Amino acid sequence: EYIKSAKAKEYSYWNKPYFRYNITIHQHRALINIEKLASELAIVTYAAPAFCSNEELNNYFSSGKLIENSNYVKPSTLINH
Repeated sequence: EYIKSAKAKEYSYWNKPYFRYNITIHQHRALINIEKLASELAIVTYAAPAFCSNEELNNYFSSGKLIENSNYVKPSTLINH
């Protein structure tokens, strides 16, 4: 969900429009367990694009900038969030 209102809950954290995504409890628990088990063997994150259109997707992909225009967060960071 693209959030652009300054009155939105997390707007003060980003200080600009941002994307919000829903987290399901069963998925979150599974990712936290994988994160713990993987420890330093793997990086476990939620990943979401930070853009809206297919045109942006194609441009970021072809220019090699897809990763830097996406959002990544460890599941453990979102405990009690």
